[in-house]
Amino acid sequence: MLEKGGDLDGELTMRGVTKPAHFEVLPSHCPLDLPQQCVISVRGTIQRSDFGMSNHRTAISDQVQLGMMISLDYAARSATTD
Repeated sequence: MLEKGGDLDGELTMRGVTKPAHFEVLPSHCPLDLPQQCVISVRGTIQRSDFGMSNHRTAISDQVQLGMMISLDYAARSATTD
């Protein structure tokens, strides 16, 4: 369960540029018996200029908030024989 949320650190690649990224996993109640009903939300902020995006600064802020919603589903299981 992700009832407390947490940090998600890694790398983000955009336009061929890879930079460290930090995202926040928001609290989410995920029923263990129904994982397909689990939706996990993640959010973070990047600087466009870090990824070589410097055009349109008068219309678009350099600081951009990103968000994702991840939906879980059952994984296919392979049959095994003993």
